[in-house]
Amino acid sequence: MTHIQTLQRINDHSLLAAFSQALNYGQISQLAGWLRHNITGIKEAVPAYSQVFIEWDDTLTYSDISQALNAALKNIETITQPNATAEAPQPITVQVCYHPSVAPDLYNVATTLGLSEQDVIRQHLKANYQIQAIGFMPGFAYLGGLPDSLRIPRRASPRTQVPAGSVAIAEKQAAVYPLAAPGGWHLIGCSPAPLGDPSALVSAHKQKENNTLSVGKAVKFEQISLEQFNRIVQQREQSKPQNHLPSQSAFTTRNPTSHMTILQTGPLALLQDTGRKQVQHLGVSQCGSLDNHAYQWANRLLGNTPNSPAIEITLGLFKARFNAPTTIAIAGADCHATLNNRPLHNWASHRVNTGDTLAFGGARSGARAYLAVAGGFECATLFDSCAMNPKEHWPQAASQLSAKQNVGYRSNSQPPLKMAPWYKQPNYQQELVLRVYPSYQFEQFGANEIEKLCSENYQIHPHSDRMGYRLEGANIHWQHGGISSEPIAFGSVQIPPSGQPIVLLNDRQTLGGYPKIGCVKAEDCWQLAQRQAGQSVRFEFRKL
Repeated sequence: MTHIQTLQRINDHSLLAAFSQALNYGQISQLAGWLRHNITGIKEAVPAYSQVFIEWDDTLTYSDISQALNAALKNIETITQPNATAEAPQPITVQVCYHPSVAPDLYNVATTLGLSEQDVIRQHLKANYQIQAIGFMPGFAYLGGLPDSLRIPRRASPRTQVPAGSVAIAEKQAAVYPLAAPGGWHLIGCSPAPLGDPSALVSAHKQKENNTLSVGKAVKFEQISLEQFNRIVQQREQSKPQNHLPSQSAFTTRNPTSHMTILQTGPLALLQDTGRKQVQHLGVSQCGSLDNHAYQWANRLLGNTPNSPAIEITLGLFKARFNAPTTIAIAGADCHATLNNRPLHNWASHRVNTGDTLAFGGARSGARAYLAVAGGFECATLFDSCAMNPKEHWPQAASQLSAKQNVGYRSNSQPPLKMAPWYKQPNYQQELVLRVYPSYQFEQFGANEIEKLCSENYQIHPHSDRMGYRLEGANIHWQHGGISSEPIAFGSVQIPPSGQPIVLLNDRQTLGGYPKIGCVKAEDCWQLAQRQAGQSVRFEFRKL
């Protein structure tokens, strides 16, 4: 008996497997974990509801993944633990305070549902919950099992900021916000020790397993008083672990004799590498360099390892001074870089000496320049990566570089000076055709909508960012209502209610509930990240 209902290819390096009800959420979650830990080359295996999203690197093929998945399913009873069953004992207990001072929506929820506040609390506590998916933000667990009597639509107007620890309900689910973030759920309480605590996520990733937060786990809520809530919050603040999350100072030099002092960052400057791997099952985004082509060339020109930290400079206007000799390389957007006011060739490496000042003007062509240094910049890591995401707001962790900050490097490295071949230097002014693999809900879009997407030119919206590129042009209509949240692949073409496509990139959320018409080829996403607002692109579907 096969447990797979559907096996859909999303792009040339990922697929989405949907399973029958013969497998419960716990088994599906442990299957995903087994794939992550036992199949070399798997970058992500993300369980969500009855699905698993699998992404792999160039060492594997679709056939390899399909065979590994089928082999694992034949031995599902041996690779899943007894506590993966639907009747798993020892649920996770989440303490919650329902005092009005930390439960701003409790009264309105009770009024809307025709219940008393005590009835809402009683029914919320009585229910047995199960983690069905993790996403939206790091550690955000979607909890199934909310009683029918507490089902309520999301707020008409989402809050711009929901406090960390907020216990919330919406539609058929409950949740606990692990970090402060915008949100449209109703806040009926607050936990002093929320699910998905950042330190717990980092610890789980280091251990390559998560005994607390994983799909399939049972959850119960336990009521505490406001006094208990405040005492626990205070105790957690005093005993907060200091070794999980790097502080802002951890991203500065470890060797004060060899560093670069940032004088000006421009719109955005980030330390990046190839991004995080095997983290999306925790709701943590991939991050990493948006244009992997330019990033890799900046490192290749110096003989660096492919994952060496470099600085991604958005739209230029970056300036820094070196306090020790080294060799640098720049690639990507043409920002008219100068060293001590002397023009530098782009896509090339250069020597720098003590006291030299490197400056980037505004981006004349392209959107992102990459600055690499011989041996790579020295920096702390989070989830085994230096990648920064400005929108994550990890407590204590650096989200972006700032003026007066020092970034360390190895001094006196003098590899041979090189320049990338002309045919490896893209023209960011030419028309960009985005090759799209039909996947996700492609078959449910009408033929007219697919033809419209391919026949029209779209302009890049000014609000495009590292999460996704918003496009302006012909509206693409979706006629089938909402869909269940599902894992989102790099390059997914999302069609929101506005009908204006969004190509989702590195800092995208790991789960999403908008329909998607396909997935853009990775190399084309790298080129898209080099286009500025107002430039045009068009789509072209390709078969897998």
